[in-house]
Amino acid sequence: MWNPWTHVRFENEVVDFWNLKDRKGTVRFSGFNAVENGSVYAGFSALHEHIVFKKDGTEKTAINEVQTVKIYKTQPDDAYYILDITSQLSCAGKVRYCCWNIAMEA
Repeated sequence: MWNPWTHVRFENEVVDFWNLKDRKGTVRFSGFNAVENGSVYAGFSALHEHIVFKKDGTEKTAINEVQTVKIYKTQPDDAYYILDITSQLSCAGKVRYCCWNIAMEA
């Protein structure tokens, strides 16, 4: 799972990390920070890198995302689980300013 960032301004270029056919950017799994398995919940924390494909053929990480997922079983006989997802985004590299303008629809 990841966030479908389709219109991100990075270094005066508009980047689409979702529609891969446009070859403007992508999101890559970078590794696990933690994996947990306990009596209350199981889960993991993973790093995703939002990569910009520059016009000169190079790549640059624009956003680092730490995604934390926890899965809880409410009762032993219940046929469902509770899923808790947290996504922490931060600008990669040296940043003069970083501004998030997020619009979400249900």
